[in-house]
Amino acid sequence: MKETSLENPEILVKDKRILELDKIVTEVKESEEWEDTQMTIYDMGIEKGLSNGIKALIEICNEVSFTKEETIQKLMEKFNLDEATATKHYQNFNK
Repeated sequence: MKETSLENPEILVKDKRILELDKIVTEVKESEEWEDTQMTIYDMGIEKGLSNGIKALIEICNEVSFTKEETIQKLMEKFNLDEATATKHYQNFNK
């Protein structure tokens, strides 16, 4: 169900258990701790995606026989990295 509030007209049964669950879900959604958790999950997803992209670019550069310097330059261009960070990623993923 997309609409998960009890105001949803498709929810026909509103027994004691459903009401208690709704109360708990509402409290969790309104808590700052939940917001922090959501942001942490989001940040982890972004990091994982970035990491996968960097790894893939290094693999492609290796496949087309780019030099270390050319690969680092591509990392800097495509991921807006400084040279030190690009070099670190190159060393971590180029094994």
